[in-house]
Amino acid sequence: MFDRNQGNLQEGYQRLDKAMDEKDMIHLQLRSEFTRAYEALLAAQNEVRLLHEEVLPGAETAFKVANKGYELGRFSFLEMLDAQRALFQNRVLYVRAQANYHRLINELERLVAAPIDSVMPDHESR
Repeated sequence: MFDRNQGNLQEGYQRLDKAMDEKDMIHLQLRSEFTRAYEALLAAQNEVRLLHEEVLPGAETAFKVANKGYELGRFSFLEMLDAQRALFQNRVLYVRAQANYHRLINELERLVAAPIDSVMPDHESR
């Protein structure tokens, strides 16, 4: 008659505390994962921009100059091929950087369970 079910109540409170601790741990883990992915996204975005705006135009110009110089007899065939190889390698780097950038966007969208444009309105898709 005087048993107020104290043992079960205590057990319930302990399970509730454990569940709250697990929730906090998962929240912290997700924040950490989001921060890591966001920083990687910023780095990938910078890499894509750098390749697009600086590296590729320079490699294309170098190839055009080497090709024209080869046609005029000022450069050897190997020099022209070397410039072409450098251009193709930089294009491959650009495509890989874009793929990494979009993979990171997908990872962030998975973490927030929403399109990135709804979370980051200033986001520019490349």
